[in-house]
This record gives sequence, C-alpha cells and structure tokens, in this order.
Amino acid sequence: MAIGFKNLFKQIWKGNLIMRIVEDYEISLCDFEAWSGGADTMEDLTYEDCEIIESELEMMYPDGMDETELNDFLWFERDWIAELLGYDDYDELLEDRKED
Repeated sequence: MAIGFKNLFKQIWKGNLIMRIVEDYEISLCDFEAWSGGADTMEDLTYEDCEIIESELEMMYPDGMDETELNDFLWFERDWIAELLGYDDYDELLEDRKED
C-alpha cells in the first residue's frame, strides 16, 4: 500500500514564464516525513496504525494527495484518526499509549 503524491518537482524560468514540472510518486504513510503537528501525530502512531490509516486514505483520495494535504490531515484530523483506530478521541488514544 502507498499513498500517491503530486509534488512540485522544480520550476524552470524561461523569460517571463515559469514552467512547472510535477513528479508523481507513491510512499508508504509509515515512511512519510511529516512536519510540525503532523510529525507529532506520527510519533503517536504504530506501524499497524499507519497501515490502517493509509488504507482508508487510499479510498478517500483515489487520485492521491499532496504532502501538505497529508501533513494537515495528520495534524488537524487527530480525532478522526483516533476514531478510525477504535478510540473515542485522540486523548483516549494518547492515554491508552501511556499505559503501554
């Protein structure tokens, strides 16, 4: 399983025009290098959690998503992620992980 990304690869200046080249690639959620709040969320997830979330995201975003969309999803949809994993909310997930 892997999430498809459309990432800005490079910009080339030609006179007053900018040509953008976009590279599509796939990466496992477990290998995604999140930042800020998305990175905080990733620290709380197990490999098995990532596989469950990735599977759901593949159905929700069949054409893929860009890195910022994924990072924002991880950052701002923590309660949804927790519910997908069987918890009432993200706080409950964190409390359960503290006990382990």
